[in-house]
Amino acid sequence: MCSSENELIHDVRQVHLEELIMKNEEQFVMVRLPLTDEQERTACDNYMDGTNDLNEFVRAIGTPIPPCADVETFYSLIGGGSTAYVRRTDMEAQVAKVVVEKDAEITRDSERLDWMPMSDAPRDRTDILAKTRPDIYPEDHNRSGWNNRSVVIRHEGIVNDDFDMGWSVAAPVGYGGMPDEWFVGWQPLPSPPTP
Repeated sequence: MCSSENELIHDVRQVHLEELIMKNEEQFVMVRLPLTDEQERTACDNYMDGTNDLNEFVRAIGTPIPPCADVETFYSLIGGGSTAYVRRTDMEAQVAKVVVEKDAEITRDSERLDWMPMSDAPRDRTDILAKTRPDIYPEDHNRSGWNNRSVVIRHEGIVNDDFDMGWSVAAPVGYGGMPDEWFVGWQPLPSPPTP
């Protein structure tokens, strides 16, 4: 796997690959979106009047992708033509790595949050964010997916005979009756974004 110039394989195969790419003039660049102000100025000043080559524009604002063994070309036949695209051969591994990193980041962030005790949670059908305990069910139980989760819940109330209806998932999924003991704490939900 090579993802930076420092990780290139400097051997005969790599030199041959670089020569082949240069000979075929097939170069790849990555353009991160959104464009920076500087990239937009470059585009407007030099390339938007139609007199300059679009390829030069992309090279001017893009970052060259060095040739490496974990990049492959594939073709799309959509629209009657053949369009070449580039992808990493280890894309699934890269996506899995990002997922693990983001999950760890979410876990770290949630552990830093101040969770209030469930005894202080509103019991008036107000939606709240709650964190479940990591040991509600044994790991081999079919409901162990409830362990160590952040979920939006609401308390369904206490009926006339003082029966506590417990907490239910604040969605139309039909799961409820969860006791306070399932949760390590709660937080109010943030305000929804404005359109």
